[in-house]
Amino acid sequence: MTCYCLGRRRSYPAFPTLSQAYSRGLAGSNPFTARVMAVTSAAVLPTASPSEGGEVVRGIAGDADDGAEMAAEMMGSSPPGAVLPPAVGTLHPPEGGDSASLPFDTQAVSGGLPPPSSSEAPLEGPFLFPEHGISWPDAPQRGQARGVEGMLDLFTVSAHTVMEEGSPPSVDAVRDFLERSTVAYHLMGYPRDPWMAAVDSLWSEVRRRHQEAARHKIQELTTEIALAEQRFEALRSRRGGVVSRVESLRASHSGCHADIAALRRTLEEVSSRLAEREAASLGLAEGVAAAEAELTAVERECADSQAALSALQASLADSQRGGVS
Repeated sequence: MTCYCLGRRRSYPAFPTLSQAYSRGLAGSNPFTARVMAVTSAAVLPTASPSEGGEVVRGIAGDADDGAEMAAEMMGSSPPGAVLPPAVGTLHPPEGGDSASLPFDTQAVSGGLPPPSSSEAPLEGPFLFPEHGISWPDAPQRGQARGVEGMLDLFTVSAHTVMEEGSPPSVDAVRDFLERSTVAYHLMGYPRDPWMAAVDSLWSEVRRRHQEAARHKIQELTTEIALAEQRFEALRSRRGGVVSRVESLRASHSGCHADIAALRRTLEEVSSRLAEREAASLGLAEGVAAAEAELTAVERECADSQAALSALQASLADSQRGGVS
């Protein structure tokens, strides 16, 4: 695990979960619990405040790591370049207490987020979103460690960094971070109420972002549905015209088939009659040839008969003239 605190890069062991931390009895060989016991002891840790030129002025002698680095170690992750809020130097009671001595920003966070604007109004109807399910540890607390004041702001800034890693934020990632931060905050001796109020406020923001993402998704789907309905209506209207055209073409096609069938029947009848007429024509042609041959013979006989008649008439005329003389 790598942390960035007060401009320095540090590597620390992974932070255990709530159940793991308390199953180890807040002590033992685990480096995390040993460091926590050091923080919650009566020893005075050095405080850090920014000075001119960006240097860090240390307080009285003590552990080389200041309280901010310890908080980053216990959180398990810290945003690069995170700015630590100024310490207020107030020792809170181990349980209960109020937030009057907390920094102004911390009180604003623990007091909840401002109400959403009209554009961020809750969705109509039920919006199912899980609760964070984070409980304050039951283990007893010691007095608050000095030199690590203002940790609520640091935890809150880190939580927002986790939220920004996804749009909408990952529910599991934020819940895991808040659970680990709850363990750290408790072990540092801070009171329950301000922290749990901050957890509720942060989780409300996660819920709000998910609601906003769902609202945007609903708007996108509504727009897509409207466009799809328009396309469907246009296609349905076009389909009506195509259906009418298909029905008209089908009727014309059926009529054409009926005409073809009628013409084929007529063609069969004509073919039959044509065959009959062709046979009759052949018979008539033979009759014409025979009649023409007979006509030729009759005309020849007729010519011969006329010649004989003319000869007889000439003889008769000659005979009549001879008798007179």
